[in-house]
Amino acid sequence: MASQILYIGMSRHVDRRLEKHHSGVRRYKERYGDVDGAKHVFSMWQSSWSNTVENSVHDAALAMYERILLWEFAKANGRLPTLNRC
Repeated sequence: MASQILYIGMSRHVDRRLEKHHSGVRRYKERYGDVDGAKHVFSMWQSSWSNTVENSVHDAALAMYERILLWEFAKANGRLPTLNRC
């Protein structure tokens, strides 16, 4: 997994999260001086049951996939993504 990845996380409302004051976005802007987010590039994946009626099994599965991605990143790079906190 690429060491340049800055953050791995899940959200039901990615678009709103990136536009608002999410802690990861604040840390990115402070650390990289990209106040307007002009250089902020992200990738998004939606499952077939994202943004639907809440389902604890689906939510648990998405949380597991997020943790697996963090684990795979840490195994490959010896650290978490720069802006992640566990």
